[in-house]
Amino acid sequence: MNIQKVYVGVDPGLSGAIACVDNNGRLLDVFDMPVVTLKINRGVRNEISIPLLIEIFKTLKPKFNAEIFACLEKVHGMPKMGGAAMFSFGRCFGHLEALLAALEISYEAVPPQTWKKAIFNAKAKDKDAARILAMQIFPHASSNFTRKKDDGRAEAALMAEYMRRRQSGR
Repeated sequence: MNIQKVYVGVDPGLSGAIACVDNNGRLLDVFDMPVVTLKINRGVRNEISIPLLIEIFKTLKPKFNAEIFACLEKVHGMPKMGGAAMFSFGRCFGHLEALLAALEISYEAVPPQTWKKAIFNAKAKDKDAARILAMQIFPHASSNFTRKKDDGRAEAALMAEYMRRRQSGR
């Protein structure tokens, strides 16, 4: 199999994921967003692990020996989100954007409404619909999407597929 380009979908956030699709539409790999739990005063807080994230992205070019192009979901705060949650979400997006730029990985930030409308061919669907569609598009890798909490994996894979189709003119 000759892989010239690998499309990487990035669903930011603590329950997000990173998925890689080749130019033939085959799901190559899926990574859950690396999260660490930090002890803060008397409580704990989950955060994205920047060193682990760097490690994932640094290994992509040598692993697949291909040009890498990322589709980063352009997230925004939701009305019912608290201030701390919005800030955390925004920080995660900023970390990912800076990391892709620093590693010289070409990327495009795409709003969820845009990629979901294109991939679902309708209005944005719920997270279960993303898992079901990912299982249909990637039947050889459907075990990656079986659990309810695998919606981040499914959305990352669908974003990668969206970018593959868009760049190939399909």
